[in-house]
Amino acid sequence: MNRKLISMLLAFTLVTALLAPCGTQAIAEGETYTYHGTYSSVSTWSPTDWEISSEYDMLGYTVTPFYGFWMNETRDGYDIVPELAAEFPVDVTAAYAGNEVYGVPADATEGYAWQVKMRENATWEDGTPITARDVEYTLQQFLSPDMKNYRASLFYQGGTALANAESYYNSDKAGEPALYLATSLGDKAMTDFTAGADGQYADADGNPVFFAWGVPLEYLGGYTLRDYWSAMDLDTFYAVDGLMDADGMVPMTEDTVEGVYSLTGGDYFGNEPREALINYVYCYGTMEPTSWEQVGFVQDDEYTFTLVLKNPSTLFDFEMNVDNLLLVKEDLYEANKTEAGGIIKSAYGTGVDRFSSYGPYKLTGYQESKQIVFARNESWFGYADERYEGMYQTTGVELSQIDEHTTQLTMFLQGNLDAVGLAADDMEKYGTSDYVYYTPTSNTYYLALNTDFDILKSRETEGVNKTILTYIDFRKAMSLSFDRTDYVMSCTACSDPAFGLLNDVYVCDPVSGLAYRDSEYAQRTLCEVYGVDSVDDLTGYNRDEATRLLQSAYDQCLTDGNISDTDIVEIEYHVYSTDSANQKMVDYIEDAMLAAAEGTSLEGRIRFRLVEDQDYYTTMQNGQDDMINGAWGGAEMDPYSMMICWTDPSYIMEYGFDPYQSLTISVQGTDVTMSYYDWYNELYNGAYAIAELDVRNEILAGMEKGLLLNYHMIPIFSSCGAALASHRIVYGSEDYINSIVGRGGIQFMTYTMDDAQWAAYCAAQNNQLSY
Repeated sequence: MNRKLISMLLAFTLVTALLAPCGTQAIAEGETYTYHGTYSSVSTWSPTDWEISSEYDMLGYTVTPFYGFWMNETRDGYDIVPELAAEFPVDVTAAYAGNEVYGVPADATEGYAWQVKMRENATWEDGTPITARDVEYTLQQFLSPDMKNYRASLFYQGGTALANAESYYNSDKAGEPALYLATSLGDKAMTDFTAGADGQYADADGNPVFFAWGVPLEYLGGYTLRDYWSAMDLDTFYAVDGLMDADGMVPMTEDTVEGVYSLTGGDYFGNEPREALINYVYCYGTMEPTSWEQVGFVQDDEYTFTLVLKNPSTLFDFEMNVDNLLLVKEDLYEANKTEAGGIIKSAYGTGVDRFSSYGPYKLTGYQESKQIVFARNESWFGYADERYEGMYQTTGVELSQIDEHTTQLTMFLQGNLDAVGLAADDMEKYGTSDYVYYTPTSNTYYLALNTDFDILKSRETEGVNKTILTYIDFRKAMSLSFDRTDYVMSCTACSDPAFGLLNDVYVCDPVSGLAYRDSEYAQRTLCEVYGVDSVDDLTGYNRDEATRLLQSAYDQCLTDGNISDTDIVEIEYHVYSTDSANQKMVDYIEDAMLAAAEGTSLEGRIRFRLVEDQDYYTTMQNGQDDMINGAWGGAEMDPYSMMICWTDPSYIMEYGFDPYQSLTISVQGTDVTMSYYDWYNELYNGAYAIAELDVRNEILAGMEKGLLLNYHMIPIFSSCGAALASHRIVYGSEDYINSIVGRGGIQFMTYTMDDAQWAAYCAAQNNQLSY
């Protein structure tokens, strides 16, 4: 499962939630309240084909989610409210348990099938009623095998994957000979294949057979055989890996059979028998066609439908994920279809007359690369619903494409924009303004280190040492050599110091809103890692201990013959650009290390070299640098999923860190030992996936503690955005609440002046406003 995609989908869900209808303001006749903002380039805002954030931002104004996440009455959290849905979803798994068409397990009791009843007064902007037929048609377009729409994976992967959706999406290949997983083609066995004259195994018809070496397999929980490289003899791994083609396939030969079996038949795979190799084999076959009737959608009546999922879902996850189901209007979508190169595409969502709204606003103007205009959608049901009373004072939205930040800021100060993001150079002037708003993000930035001895040794030159990075005392000294708070004040625009891999925005309990960092186990982990009694005492800085550790690392490195008494320790710090901001960051770290080294054998012998590298993540994953500034973020409501970033070989940036090494965690008083990689799988997809919150937090904190104490990754800061809001804007909450509702979104935004009053106010200031 692609966690980066999940992160992106979650972000999209949150955007639509922020813009969900939550009420209407009584507006006097003649008054207008137009919000003026900016956007970046868009090419389509079709629900089936949007790609970039600015495109799904547009959709947020024009759709109504099935379930809205509204800021609550006390404005410190959120409530879930049916919107396009008439009521909360009903778990009807029992009615589908044992269903052979959808593949629901016979013993399933919950999570697989969810029934949604729609409100009966929702319409498109032209007044056409919205029914369950619109839902079915939309899903058919998302998954159309003839269209191959960009967002199809929303409904064959992840939390809203429908039963049989992926095979339906690929049904254009039905009847054609092609490579398929052997176990999907019936009763296949390794004995069905024999070696040909060229050494490659083939089936009875002479068709070649392959191992799925670099192909994600459901049998492996979505991972590839190649991901388990560190559980193999490296020579064997490289021999097999060198045969992989562009599709991730490796020819099955006697040598590759033995190579793959050395992995699967080993301890890490539980000593699978040789015949179990069939689970990793691709061979030629013919796919059976999958009809739409086999896909997990059931129209129960005109306004009720059921989604039957490939994998079970909790109620909360279903309510959030089903909001990815953004509808398309059938007549417009069909009218804009064309065929080219064997693929059918629709121009829906590329112009005012090629799109229809069913949300609080409708699109009324679009000039490519210039302006997008929205007006109130008077056909939207929310304006006549008393539940929404007092919200949505905004009567229109005008977004301009302005790429230059200086131009944006100038227009804002003239009163022509209602908000503007701030750059680092703006902070000295506006950082303490009464109109500045700081918004934390989920991204935690950290030093990712290369700790592979052989690779580092091969990159050393005369008089230059790198292998000291493999000594944990040296890496720990680096972590303790600087005060995070002082670092962010000196080197970043508006960030917070980071001590853990996950920052304060991650919510572990979506019902109560409890932040993971506020949980007992998360706080205990940071206290134990940094040696303090309370998280209030955290600085990450202990110069005396850093000095002791530097001497200890040097002494051991010298004893081992890996450094001379004159070698300089040089650490290559690869960055996207060697600009002044990155230079300031590396200078700060170098100065801190040199200060800690005073009085030790390493005094004056540590230096950092900034290297411009626009593909520095890949460089680190290949072991060809010493350190980068890594960052991960996303999935703010699911911190457990984030462990994939530091334990899955396909994500790990820290070259030399072995995710298959053992980690012991005390789980409710019982010590349990497994690899980091297995801990992630059991926490996210396995035995602990539906465990009690206390248990999951204890495991997550135990994993985080183990990772931090390896010092392959050293957290530094969490990013934060800053923006100015105009004099007339009043947000629903002055404080940022969480990633679900932010400060309330446009539905809670109000104005101190209408458009005419604002224009007069700006004119009185000579269109030179002060902030």
